[in-house]
Amino acid sequence: MSLKKIWCGKKSLRGCVATAAISSVLLLTACGGDSSSSGPNNNALPEVVAVKNKTISGISQKGPFVTGSVVKLYELDGESYAQTGKNFTGKITSDDGKFSISSVSLASQYALLEANGYFRNEIMGNKSQSTITLNALTDISDRKTVNINLLTHLEYERALYLVGKGKNVSSAKKQAESEILNEFGIKGEFASSEDLDIFSKGDGNAALLAFSVLMLRDLSEADFTELLTKFATDMEKDGIWDDEATKAKIADWAAAKDLAGELAIIRSNIDKWNLGAVPEFEKYVRNFWYTNYGLDECGSSNNGEIKATANKYSASYGSQDRFICKEGVWGVATDIECDTYGEKCSSAEVGKMIDGVENATNKYYCTINGWVQLMGGWNWDVPKEAYLNPEIAYDSMTDPRDGQIYKTVKIGGQVWMAENLNYADSVKTPSLLERSWCYNNKAENCAVAGRLYTWAAAIDLDECKYFKSCSLPAKVQGICPPGWRLPTKTEWGTLFTKVGGKPFSLEHPEVLDSIAGKILTTQCGGCNGCNGSDSFGFSALPAGYRMGTNHGCEPFCSGDYGKFFHVGEYALFWIAAEDEYDGSRAYSMMLGDEIAYSAGYSKDYGFSVRCLKDL
Repeated sequence: MSLKKIWCGKKSLRGCVATAAISSVLLLTACGGDSSSSGPNNNALPEVVAVKNKTISGISQKGPFVTGSVVKLYELDGESYAQTGKNFTGKITSDDGKFSISSVSLASQYALLEANGYFRNEIMGNKSQSTITLNALTDISDRKTVNINLLTHLEYERALYLVGKGKNVSSAKKQAESEILNEFGIKGEFASSEDLDIFSKGDGNAALLAFSVLMLRDLSEADFTELLTKFATDMEKDGIWDDEATKAKIADWAAAKDLAGELAIIRSNIDKWNLGAVPEFEKYVRNFWYTNYGLDECGSSNNGEIKATANKYSASYGSQDRFICKEGVWGVATDIECDTYGEKCSSAEVGKMIDGVENATNKYYCTINGWVQLMGGWNWDVPKEAYLNPEIAYDSMTDPRDGQIYKTVKIGGQVWMAENLNYADSVKTPSLLERSWCYNNKAENCAVAGRLYTWAAAIDLDECKYFKSCSLPAKVQGICPPGWRLPTKTEWGTLFTKVGGKPFSLEHPEVLDSIAGKILTTQCGGCNGCNGSDSFGFSALPAGYRMGTNHGCEPFCSGDYGKFFHVGEYALFWIAAEDEYDGSRAYSMMLGDEIAYSAGYSKDYGFSVRCLKDL
């Protein structure tokens, strides 16, 4: 049996087969990994047909090749598929990649098309820095259009090998195309690769664009060309790409782009070229990295499932990264999602508290919007109820002025509000006008931490504002509801003594009392590592403060007027006491994990108010 060597060289197919049987051998049925599932006539060899005076048009795409790129059509021998030396040349005259080669006459219908030039980079949106070459093996007996793309380029080395094993060109190309896409988890009955177009709708076109994006990713043209060579060589004989490490690198890149929302940038880059409709390539990019990472398809049946990367070649393997299935796509699972995995938080569970699944020292509270963390820092999503001590039996009171309900707690002989006051009616109470605020001027924050009042607003005396001294009665209702009052220094001292702190000193109010600070501060919501014990249920919230417009630190802090500071660090409450030596200042109480003391501050500061019941 004679064998004819398929010619190799600059004019040959880029990846050449060492030997191929003459036509009688080509009739043999392929075996092993080279088999095809098509019908019995799948490998029938068509007759050699001459082509006369034909025009061949198409689109050359990586992204599209740009103006000045050259497209050549080489005639192939009808039996050996070697180049005969005859060729035709066309040029791309616009940046859309379109070409046309006229007056093509061939001795057989088989041809090799080759596009060489710069291309539009769909990842970056600009023109490539170097040229590349893409090829397409085709049968033009019944077609006038042949597109050149990454699939046509990578399939022909494998296709030519299959031809050498007895398949005809059409079935060999189809099998090679299917095998290539299968390596990227892309399955389906698509059109022939030379009919695909990244600027047209349809799954096949989307598959081509996704494949093109994944192969190029962030590579230089030189590295890209090297990858194509290695890929084609690896696929040639068995149709399998064995380079798992490179697959994982591509998957890591795809995951990073997808999770950062940057697939939309790629789509935008292509859209801006105005060359046609961009197909839904994103689904194939996502499916590739999902599959490579060992993640299941994300759907309603596994919504909320959390998994780690199972691929040992991935950069995220063995890391703390976790992925969660949400609304049909996989995304990065937050620490909260990981630490509450498996715990239900529906409308029926609102108010439920749990310890962390992975870290039992963490605590979480179920809200209407899902789990929120109670430890490790201030979170405005945590409702005010979560800051109360669940082991305390609180009472409650209703403010008759606006109907708001507040939790109350009895400590010794005193009854305190266990929440910050949130009264805001400046019509009924004119002293409030422009003298009370929600933190960061966000109304929803008042629902959590109450309002921040100036001292004049807190005592409800308009005349007692900045630089205005005034005489206060023994009991000051101030802004508190009827039957309640703004506490004095002495009453704060009584509270300190009852919870085990130091007796409050009127002579030395600045003396720190870490015991009272720890005991009176809420268990959650503070800065990292500085939450209180809240043993008596006072639940002081570290709601921060608003900087006043007159506070004596000029000119160093004039830029801070009206700004908000230290939420999650300190709780500051107005006291019914004016600074004895400075009419511009009044006393407040500062509480924190390791701190409790009284000091004078500008009356224009915005502090919280806790009311004490008249008994």
